[in-house]
This record gives sequence, structure tokens and C-alpha cells, in this order.
Amino acid sequence: MLRFDIAEDNVMARSLPPGSISGQGTMYYGSADLKLGKKNTERFVQSVAAAVDKRIFNQNAPLVIAAVEYIEAMYRMHSSYPHLVSKGIHGNPDQVSADNLHMQAWDIIVGYIKKDEAKYTALYNDFSNTNKTSTDINTILQAAYMGRVDTIFVSENHHIFGKFNFSSLTIETHNEKREGDEDLLNLAVIYTLKTEGRVFPMNKNLMKTGEPIAAIFRY
Repeated sequence: MLRFDIAEDNVMARSLPPGSISGQGTMYYGSADLKLGKKNTERFVQSVAAAVDKRIFNQNAPLVIAAVEYIEAMYRMHSSYPHLVSKGIHGNPDQVSADNLHMQAWDIIVGYIKKDEAKYTALYNDFSNTNKTSTDINTILQAAYMGRVDTIFVSENHHIFGKFNFSSLTIETHNEKREGDEDLLNLAVIYTLKTEGRVFPMNKNLMKTGEPIAAIFRY
């Protein structure tokens, strides 16, 4: 979540006595400073957007903006991060506690993740029974290690214990955990995340997998 605390620029005013040289009871000034302040604010927002893009551009994490609406609009105009969530947290974040902000952001992100999960579930089903998908742990783990896995679905209540040989890319699985074994499902998740892949829990809408893991390949 990106939070902006930028104070509003204020037009300054001072009172003059009636009949003064100005001919006005009140004189306003500072409008030029206000325009300059807005330009400086936009330059600041632009620099923040560029820095954030550089830092997280290759990630898949959703980004939620918490800011007053015109600051949010500026940020969206200058950001090229592909996972910037369309819904933001509006208002002055300086007046909201960090816990409250995190709660609001999480509510937005949950909806984003569910929408994303539905999208890639449909994509898996479209490519099922082709070489673009697999439910075989051997094939998936090898592909994940080589950076070929785009999206992976994993059952949260299953384990596949065994060993993965990094040199030969061969896998040995065991019915029960032995000394030196790893959870190969977890290992597949780690390699998928390391190469900027997506990870979702296994869901009932995946077409007839019957397996604790399923993957969509990049190539």
C-alpha cells in the first residue's frame, strides 16, 4: 500500500481597513505560490511513482493508493506499474490509523485477488489437456526451477515429500517423509515466486485435476 501525506496549499489572506489604498476590505494573495505548490506536488508524486515502479515493476503484488483524490489521480497518470489496483482509499490518510488503512487496503486486495484467481482458473481450463498445463509434480517442479511456470495452483492440505536434484533435474518422491526430504509442493511454490510467477490455492473450479498441484506454463 502506498500512502501519501501531502498538505493542501492554502491561499493566504489579510484584512485591510475600509477606505485603504487598495479599495478592498480584504486582499487575497499567494495564488502564484499555490500554482507553484501544485506543480511541485506533481513533480514529487511523479518522482515517487518512478521510484516505486523501478522497485516493484517485475513483481505481481497488487498496489493500493491511499490519498486524496487529486493526488491519487496524479499518481495513476505517472505510474506504469501493471498491478496498480483501480480502487483506492480516498481521503487524507494522515487522519486514519495505520491499522485502519491496512484493513481497508486488505478488503480491496482480497477482491482483486479473487478476480485474478478466477481469471487464471479460466485460463487453465482453456489450456487443459495441452502442453501449456500440467498436474505432474515432476514436470511442474522442473519447469518452476527453470522459470517456465507462469501460474501455479497448490492444495493447502497436501504434501509431497522427496528430493530434487538440481544438477540432473530429477525428482525422487516418497510416501512418507525421510531424512533430508523436502515438501516438493512447497519447493515448486518457492521457485515460481522467485521467477515472478503467480500462486493461488487449489480450487474446485479447476477442470478435473484430482491432483494437489496444477500449473500454467509460460512456454
